[in-house]
Amino acid sequence: MIRPEVLAPAGTFESLQAAIRAGADAVYLGGSAFGARAYAGNFDREELLRAIEYAHVHGRRLYLTVNTLVKEAELPAVAEYLVPFYEAGIDAVIVQDLGVVRMIRRLFPELPIHASTQMAVADVSGARLLDAYGVRRLVMPRELSLPEIRLIREQTDLEIEAFVHGALCYCSSGQCLMSSLIGGRSGNRGRCAQPCRLEYDVYRGSEHLNTAKETHLLSPKDINTAMILPELVAAGVHSLKIEGRMKKPVYAAGVAEVYRRLADRLMEVGLEKYCVTAEEEQQLFDLFNRSGFSESYYRQYNGKHMMALAEKPFRFANEALQQRLEEAYLTKEVKEPVTVEARFAPGEPVSLTLSCADPGSRPAFAADVPTQETVSVTVTGPVAEPASKRPLSAEDAKKQLARLGDTPFEASDIRAEIAGDVFVPVSALNALRREAAEALVRALTDRSRRAETATAGEMESVRKAVGGGAPAADVLITTPTQAEAVLAADFPVRRLYAESDLTDAAGFAALQKRCQAKGIRLYLALPYVFRERGKKRLEALLSGAGAPAFDGFLVRSMDGLGWVKESFPEAPVCADAGLYSWNGEAKAFLEEQGVSDLTAPLEQSRRELADRGLTGETLIVYGRVPMMISAQCLQKNTTGCRKDTTQPHFLDLRDRKGEHLPVRTSCADCQNVIFNSRRTCLFGKLPECESLHPAALRIDFTDETAEEVRDVLEKFAAGEDTPKYTRGHFTRGVE
Repeated sequence: MIRPEVLAPAGTFESLQAAIRAGADAVYLGGSAFGARAYAGNFDREELLRAIEYAHVHGRRLYLTVNTLVKEAELPAVAEYLVPFYEAGIDAVIVQDLGVVRMIRRLFPELPIHASTQMAVADVSGARLLDAYGVRRLVMPRELSLPEIRLIREQTDLEIEAFVHGALCYCSSGQCLMSSLIGGRSGNRGRCAQPCRLEYDVYRGSEHLNTAKETHLLSPKDINTAMILPELVAAGVHSLKIEGRMKKPVYAAGVAEVYRRLADRLMEVGLEKYCVTAEEEQQLFDLFNRSGFSESYYRQYNGKHMMALAEKPFRFANEALQQRLEEAYLTKEVKEPVTVEARFAPGEPVSLTLSCADPGSRPAFAADVPTQETVSVTVTGPVAEPASKRPLSAEDAKKQLARLGDTPFEASDIRAEIAGDVFVPVSALNALRREAAEALVRALTDRSRRAETATAGEMESVRKAVGGGAPAADVLITTPTQAEAVLAADFPVRRLYAESDLTDAAGFAALQKRCQAKGIRLYLALPYVFRERGKKRLEALLSGAGAPAFDGFLVRSMDGLGWVKESFPEAPVCADAGLYSWNGEAKAFLEEQGVSDLTAPLEQSRRELADRGLTGETLIVYGRVPMMISAQCLQKNTTGCRKDTTQPHFLDLRDRKGEHLPVRTSCADCQNVIFNSRRTCLFGKLPECESLHPAALRIDFTDETAEEVRDVLEKFAAGEDTPKYTRGHFTRGVE
């Protein structure tokens, strides 16, 4: 059994210190830019360099979050931003953007990359792609079960990091556009306004499904895995991640303290004798909870018990706990013990040696604790003069050399060898002590520093060749009724994208024949989040006699892309908007992985799309934007599971302003998709869309009736906007 890493959050330098003093092996934090917690305290350049030194002196690891999506114009700034931290020895960067992954591999080849949970890699197929690309660690989506985690660990060489405590998102991380579309604050840019924590009601037709007391339908409880820690470690989890960069230092220290103790206890007593005390449970509850806790999705797929449906505001009221934590971790400095050895002899330079056990010499995740190496530094000072009056005594020398108060060290053993009567000025001893302490800091931190890297230079720009002619029209369908309406209309379609739970194998085979008769290429649209459950369903759909042979696939995740590459290596692949390609580097990454077509990101403006380059790609010009993809189910959490695995159905989610958000409940994948209340429509902007030179303009149908489908196609042909539309981010973008 590996020794797991306790990984704590830090929004400020005070939180960093508190977490390390409380026993965290590693800390993750954000800098002044490109981090997914823009409203945390975060660290400026000098603070971050100081944090790297502080962590390394104490033998801890520091991970920098660069986990937002990056616009084309920002790529050079990302490279320049990373240079000083790379050279100072930052232990890893946590990354969401595939373009940033590619850029780091080219410009900073020695820098370990941790794939953020925002990348939403939930299956071994996507994990293998990252493993092959040189990614070191995968941060698990919070929706995964223990068997799914174990499978990824067994079939890749990736380190596994999993959340063990803190807030839980309703939506699959990285796939939420709710804050972005409602208020322009994008979670993919670190500015989530958390509209999911507000009150909602859900209806099926006119039937009100939730009670008046249970209105926090999208607000999960915080997770607490203290009781199941042995199961997580047994599944292959290397790093136990505590959420909370927005929380106070006392929280970081208090939670890290408990998980440090639990991880140590697990290693000491083993799986069978592991336990959590009542005091430890109470401490975690007192530090923060949201209507109690859940154990996340590790042992259950979803459920009402995981939700804070009747959420109550949390108030920290345990003053005794707060006082103890503040005294132990916020005011008391952690010191590394050092041995001090000095030699004084008349006519010789004074010699001072500081030695300590190297706190960073123990390898991470070791099954045992090997003997630590020793680091020593020796400095020499002025020549000791013969004493004419009062000679230097051993006691006086030790007293002066022990004053290491403003350094990261404390003297555990002091030895002063004095050969004869000597005199050394106190100022000289103080200077020598400071010089030795600074030399020991350098010795402890230099091992992680890197040679100067090449500057970013001009960033590579990836563009497809300009295609000629007007863009074609593609259509995405969600229901069989929509398929009938599109095929019956006198409307030229290049590709028809069909949701994978639209029908069964026979239905798809019949649909393909009709498409072939009209010269339409039929693509299978994979689930937004691709997991073992969906994989097995699709394998059954696409195998055996009479199985449909699609012309290509619309993939929406790294997992779907990896699965198609493994199962259908020759098939054309189009990446949907949710497989983010915000910049040329990300486009190049996906093209290197075999993606033949890209779909424009939904959160970029026309100007940003022009900077990025849209030539030869697909632009969505109509449809309800998927705002949330969740493993939770509004149907199950209100009136119970329908256990209907045949056809998806729609619910109506209503917010406090009366907006209606359609919810597609896909029982086949046990997945809910919440769509925007208003449909995006760019029909009135078609000339501007075409000026970007896309290969195709795409129309997405979700809950439209056959009559509405026909009306939309007619308005597209006429360049007229549909009623009650939004331009989405085409005219405004996000910060």
